[in-house]
Amino acid sequence: MASRSKRHDTRKKRRRRAEPEAAAFDPHARVIVDSWTSVLELMERFTAAEDPEAALDAAFDDAITRFVVKARRFDALRLIEVGRLAFLPMAPEGAIRVDTEASAARLDLLALVALAAQLDTETPGTRDRDALADQEMSQFVSEAKEELDALLRLARMRAFAAIDSNDKLAMVSLLIQGAEVHMRNSSYPEVVAVTNRALLDGEPNVHAALIAELGFDANDALAVLEACHDLQLRHMNERMDAMRTALSDAMEATEAGQTDDGLTELARSGFMSMFEPAADEVTVAVGDIVAHTGIAEERVHAVVECFRLDLGTASPAEVVHAFTTGKNPMRVRPLVVAGNGRIMLAHSALNVCSVRENLEEHLKTSIAWNSYAKHRGDLLETRFPMGTSGTHSSTTCPRTTLKRRMPIPRDTPSASKATTFSSSTTSRSLWKTRP
Repeated sequence: MASRSKRHDTRKKRRRRAEPEAAAFDPHARVIVDSWTSVLELMERFTAAEDPEAALDAAFDDAITRFVVKARRFDALRLIEVGRLAFLPMAPEGAIRVDTEASAARLDLLALVALAAQLDTETPGTRDRDALADQEMSQFVSEAKEELDALLRLARMRAFAAIDSNDKLAMVSLLIQGAEVHMRNSSYPEVVAVTNRALLDGEPNVHAALIAELGFDANDALAVLEACHDLQLRHMNERMDAMRTALSDAMEATEAGQTDDGLTELARSGFMSMFEPAADEVTVAVGDIVAHTGIAEERVHAVVECFRLDLGTASPAEVVHAFTTGKNPMRVRPLVVAGNGRIMLAHSALNVCSVRENLEEHLKTSIAWNSYAKHRGDLLETRFPMGTSGTHSSTTCPRTTLKRRMPIPRDTPSASKATTFSSSTTSRSLWKTRP
């Protein structure tokens, strides 16, 4: 007869086999459930108020004020880079990471608030990096995630409270507004890029007008934006390599019993430069873009001027109010220009759509507009003749992938080779904060 312990183990195995396996919960479904739970909690909170709309407005304004006070402490360009590292997804190259925590909307809002807050006092990229404690920005960004989500939920509640729920057109408009706030790159960018070139550079009169009036064409614009993205990634990779080398040298010296304060400080500095780098380390010079693309310097300058973000005199509160109603200035002008002329791109998800929207905005005031409008109609007729079904690639496609390369250290600190990583963001995963 089997021993008591063996009989006990046998019964446990039978029970485990008999128990049904827990159903895997789709991560996007979890996001939707959590978002609606948060919205219902907000509804309960404000419904109990004497004047729910006034209480909601006050809570929204108070949340903006508290967030801006904290964000104003940091240099805007450095803070955007820390946000990039925190909010953009990473995965091995060739793989698509399902990451419901990735959110370009969060990063855009963080960038706009940081820039508007700093413009009140000084030029972005000029603040002393030594004025902060180690990891202070990283700590702020990790906490900012929940604060940004709360801001977006409060804005959504205000929008719902301001319309008549029986007005079907208003409800449709609100849904479209939500897409403008939360979605990025709803079309395959490589397909849209082809369409953009056919639209903007494929008609001789339109192409000539762009060159004469702006100093560049659609192909130049996209090449400059993509080059900025690629060079920023290169800088990030170089910082990662430097950090890995410094940490490896310091650990090898320690293991050999040769403690070196200089190596220890170099390792600390490399770590901080990776995750909280200086403004010049996260921006790109025009000369670097010229060398990377082969485009003439005057054309690169023209693209930068046309696509540079300009918040004017907008206050942080005004920027947040505009963003949460679907008016994101980075959709058309995504380049951030520092006081020394160096440039930065928060992410590349808006590159393709910004080229078309920006250049179309100019063409509406150009003598070439009629030629462009006719060419656009002809192109649509050619691709999708009357009576056929299909979706124009420049307006909507199922989803897209945003790739980003990044090396990470291997299991041992002395590894000399980097692993290439990329990030993937689908349109579905960017609905994280939408209730």
